[in-house]
Amino acid sequence: MGTEAFSLLRAMIPEGKNDLFIVGDPHQRIYQHKVTLSHY
Repeated sequence: MGTEAFSLLRAMIPEGKNDLFIVGDPHQRIYQHKVTLSHY
């Protein structure tokens, strides 16, 4: 997932406490683009 996908998710879900939970596994080799979740 890239920046656009995270922006879309943020826009779809109203902001609140514990409103969004995203989990990733960047160590898998199937992903071509490295994404650091803390940047989003």
